[in-house]
Amino acid sequence: MSGIRGVEPASIPSFMTATPVEQTAEKPLATEFTARGRIHTMIRREGDVAIFKLEEEQWGIPGYEVILVQHVKAGKVFGDFVEAHEAYPSSSRWGQQGWTSPDLLSAEARFSRLVSERRGITSQQGGAKIVEKPEDTTQETDDDLGELSGPGCESCGEECESCQ
Repeated sequence: MSGIRGVEPASIPSFMTATPVEQTAEKPLATEFTARGRIHTMIRREGDVAIFKLEEEQWGIPGYEVILVQHVKAGKVFGDFVEAHEAYPSSSRWGQQGWTSPDLLSAEARFSRLVSERRGITSQQGGAKIVEKPEDTTQETDDDLGELSGPGCESCGEECESCQ
């Protein structure tokens, strides 16, 4: 006996034995496109985090968007076959997968925080790794004496009450 769980191949409907459509490589997100009267130009991407510069076609006023690139599987959408592709987040997911920034500095800050979070590096300071500058413990040398000089009296170099 051959077939599925003891069922002869001739009795299996063709839709159950059809070879699945080969998955092709995912079509990457365009690095430049126009949507809703704005020219979108990708200026930075790391993994699934990207920054796009937006310019109004009429006025050229720039803005920035930071997005988490979406991955859409191949399949039928409204009866039409769609290839696997990367996509911009939908407007309903804005604020969770896409953010608008008024300037490049704030866009870069969000970008860095998202990249760090996706790598698993987080902190209480908004995802940025904070490194405190160590306290300065160096002492200056006194050229005349060749000794270390630190806090103290200018006359005797010691901490004393009599010379002050």
